[in-house]
Amino acid sequence: MIGFDVEFAPSARIIGRDLSAVARGFRTYRQPLRQAVDHVMIPAIAHQFEVGGDPPWEPHSEETIRRREREGTLGGDPQDILVESGTLFSAATRRARWQFTSDEAFFANLPANARYGRFHQLGEGVPARPFVRASTEDVDAVEDIFQRWVSGHIIVNWLRRVRRFL
Repeated sequence: MIGFDVEFAPSARIIGRDLSAVARGFRTYRQPLRQAVDHVMIPAIAHQFEVGGDPPWEPHSEETIRRREREGTLGGDPQDILVESGTLFSAATRRARWQFTSDEAFFANLPANARYGRFHQLGEGVPARPFVRASTEDVDAVEDIFQRWVSGHIIVNWLRRVRRFL
């Protein structure tokens, strides 16, 4: 039987250059941040409004219930705590409320007609009814988005580099 060994050993310089090229793609995380906002955080905010908080928000005071009954804005369900005109819900569930840096996304910029949402979010003068929040499942979903993005980025860019040798 005749045998032989084939050895392949790319130089450290080539490997370093190729790894650096792949790493350069991680200078900004805007793409997975935008995906996380669109596919996880905005639906999570909508969920908070739809179920009346998760965990449940403090119910309206009797005075607020009477006022909203008089004005016809009470809503049909007990969870309609923050849904009076729909202004805050509409504003809070738009991507325009989010600001992005290269490595961060944060909720901001409620329009003037919905700025009162800040008081509900933080509990300033009214019971706190935080509508911008992430559950454990939401955090897991964001992590999945980032893991898929990182894996895809590595695979695509590494294959691009390796194809030169094939």
